Amino acid sequence: MESTAIAIAAVLKKYRLPALWNYALATLEISTKGGGTRGLQWRNFPNQMKAAVITESLTHDQLKVVLLPIVLKEQDPIPHAGTYSFSEEQVLNYLEETGDDNPIHTGNLAIVPGLLLLSFLEKKILQKPLQSVSVRFYEALLVNENFDVEQRTTSEWRVTKGSKQILLTLKFS
Repeated sequence: MESTAIAIAAVLKKYRLPALWNYALATLEISTKGGGTRGLQWRNFPNQMKAAVITESLTHDQLKVVLLPIVLKEQDPIPHAGTYSFSEEQVLNYLEETGDDNPIHTGNLAIVPGLLLLSFLEKKILQKPLQSVSVRFYEALLVNENFDVEQRTTSEWRVTKGSKQILLTLKFS
């Protein structure tokens, strides 16, 4: 069975554009609602931030992804307080499998692809396909950086790093 996160990566593969290389996943929604303009649209946020919004079909559902620009900067040493992490090899294998060539996922401050994290949650934690889900990404996760996963309610999960800094929330409807 192909995971939903891998299916999303396959849909988004056609948006491997240099204009999006400095953008990272901010929000992702899968819903049964149809309609809306399909494809890539650029949106200007009030704080002068330019977002890329991708809307596509995903099997029988609609996929909506918002990508925001990311600025990489040197950081303090990564705290190791979490339970899980992704190695450079795991990230490189994922990049090869999905064809993701965004340079933010390689190098000294490589960011773990958001869909790799979702695939991990889907397979190892939830152990069921992601359906009717809303995901909100708050922070980037770096390669080899530890993270924790906790269930908040029957329909909400949270992923944190360091001293409980929220990486993402995952809600089911």
